[in-house]
Amino acid sequence: MERVCNGVRLFFTEKGQGNQTFLCIHNTGGDHRLFTPQLEFFSQFGRVVVPDLRGHGKSDKPKKKYSIEVFREDLVSLCKDLSLHNVIAIGSSTGGNIALDLACHYTDLVKAAVMIDCGMFLSPKVRKKIREYKEKMKQEEISFITEEILEDSCLPTDQCKELMRNAYQAVPYYVWRGVFASLLTWDRKNKIRLPSCKIPILYIEASSPSSDRSQLANLKEFFKYYPPLITGKVVGSGHYPSLEVPDQVNAMVLQFLRIRRILL
Repeated sequence: MERVCNGVRLFFTEKGQGNQTFLCIHNTGGDHRLFTPQLEFFSQFGRVVVPDLRGHGKSDKPKKKYSIEVFREDLVSLCKDLSLHNVIAIGSSTGGNIALDLACHYTDLVKAAVMIDCGMFLSPKVRKKIREYKEKMKQEEISFITEEILEDSCLPTDQCKELMRNAYQAVPYYVWRGVFASLLTWDRKNKIRLPSCKIPILYIEASSPSSDRSQLANLKEFFKYYPPLITGKVVGSGHYPSLEVPDQVNAMVLQFLRIRRILL
């Protein structure tokens, strides 16, 4: 299915019905397939909508600005067009940053946010790595850089590499560069953003495949600026736990929603 949001055609899949909506937001370079297990599982509790962000998957890829804020407004437009209410925003990697941004700016729309292995309060080491990715995107073939990202992100036992490789290589270099630059700027505002956030937040951490991208989130700082934070960590998955260990992710999300009395 497709909708035009802010002048850009967005592709999305959906399943289920009801007043409760699960909006699943994929990572930079990914697409809707990252949340295939969640589309099936959460449709028993309500309506599940999984879009391809602009620049990704089957959606339009204009040479325009790419940022967390632009993605956020595209999704708000999609929610309005589809008459979505009581949204639980579930995002993986950069998708989790977008989910948080939605929760902070649209409290009348978003009831809870789930962030899966997202960069928050980025360390100097992680910032350096993101800048390196960004610079390489204009100097080398995208296939070489995406392979490096996969190696930095996946455990040796991860089974989803081929799917993510195909998704990554379909995303133009200017999309990658725009999002990487946006994330570095966006992250610096968390000290201002989080204290005013009133929406329940769950952060799910993945197992780290390497020291270069370990601790994508500084959870100590996260708790400092947002004390109600609930956290969990999966076993046996790198950066894509929604695909690798969906039963763990789904159980954590479901229990979080019950604890916060969003699902009874």
